[in-house]
Amino acid sequence: MYLYRPMYRPAGFATLPPGLSWNYAEAPAMYGLANRPDLPQSRHTFGIISTERQLTDAECRTFELKPVDG
Repeated sequence: MYLYRPMYRPAGFATLPPGLSWNYAEAPAMYGLANRPDLPQSRHTFGIISTERQLTDAECRTFELKPVDG
């Protein structure tokens, strides 16, 4: 699972590696639970995403993601 740096855009507006599937693991705090009541609300502004595969260190740097335990 990955955290977007608060100074950058949420995952829905970012460019991730082509063909990579992702989804929220925690609902973004900026939207609250109204949009995703099925997910826990994140303490992070842009939430936490999960991806279909683990990203490489280079991909994390390129796409400005920070790995988080989850």
